[in-house]
Amino acid sequence: MDMDMIEILEMMEEKYMEIEFNDWLDKVQKREDFINRIDLEEIDCITNYWKPTEAVRYLSRLINTIVTMK
Repeated sequence: MDMDMIEILEMMEEKYMEIEFNDWLDKVQKREDFINRIDLEEIDCITNYWKPTEAVRYLSRLINTIVTMK
């Protein structure tokens, strides 16, 4: 391989890594935005006043949504 080809491959690799990082950053930002919208007073109300099985089901879905968010 000549030097031009090596430089082109390095530039392509850098661009790919940049795109991959930006995708990851977007996912992190979406999760953070979602988490920031969660009303902690509502969570407190759910844990204190709902039936335990309903509260666990709701909170489990909430956590699952955060974890699986794309």
